[in-house]
Amino acid sequence: RSPMDSSPTLAAGSTAVYGPARSTISGLCVSPAGGALAATGAGGLTLWDMEAQNEPIELDLRGLSLAPAFSPDGSYLACGHQENTVHVLDLASRKVFALSGLPAKPGKLAWSHDGGHVLHTGTKAVLCWPVPRCFDGNPQPIAFAVQEDARMCALAANPRIPFAACGFTDGTLLLAELKRFAAF
Repeated sequence: RSPMDSSPTLAAGSTAVYGPARSTISGLCVSPAGGALAATGAGGLTLWDMEAQNEPIELDLRGLSLAPAFSPDGSYLACGHQENTVHVLDLASRKVFALSGLPAKPGKLAWSHDGGHVLHTGTKAVLCWPVPRCFDGNPQPIAFAVQEDARMCALAANPRIPFAACGFTDGTLLLAELKRFAAF
């Protein structure tokens, strides 16, 4: 569990203002417990602790960061990047790992139900990157359900069971099973 991820104290109907952010906001996500808010944009990402009124945490990443997504336990934050990369941030240590060399810009990210893998769009297959093992070396993704003529353009992972729905540009919709790494 992330040190930033305590339960929020905002009452129903109340408003809180965070920012200004460093640039135009390209993506937003709230941590699973609702205690942290992440915003991506040009130059990196910003994390606000929604419980405390302290300064946000700024993480500098060159270029445009996109599509933030917290891991199910709130201990990692992943975001896509315009330069065909996914950055994974360990929120406790503030270490960042870049999963680079992707075939296209990752526009949407999702986590497996157990937080063991991060998935993203922009590929011709379902790719599952191992987290937190990515911080220990040069991880290789598990790739399956290769599509010859289409790229994944939509992605939604089930938060309770090891499945993700994957939509492709040719209209194909696959249900990916993330335990055996198979699709149907």
